[in-house]
Amino acid sequence: MSQQSKEIYGIDALGNEVFKGETILIHGKEFFLKDALKEEALELLERLGAVETKA
Repeated sequence: MSQQSKEIYGIDALGNEVFKGETILIHGKEFFLKDALKEEALELLERLGAVETKA
């Protein structure tokens, strides 16, 4: 299924378009597209208590 036929979930805190079914990290009121994060950012968010889930 192409991204154009997927349903959009929203725009993450860094301005990335997120589609339903993609993996995100939620921290506070913000969410982040996991695939767009560098390893260091991912590790930092996890240490700060971000929760991984599907959009």
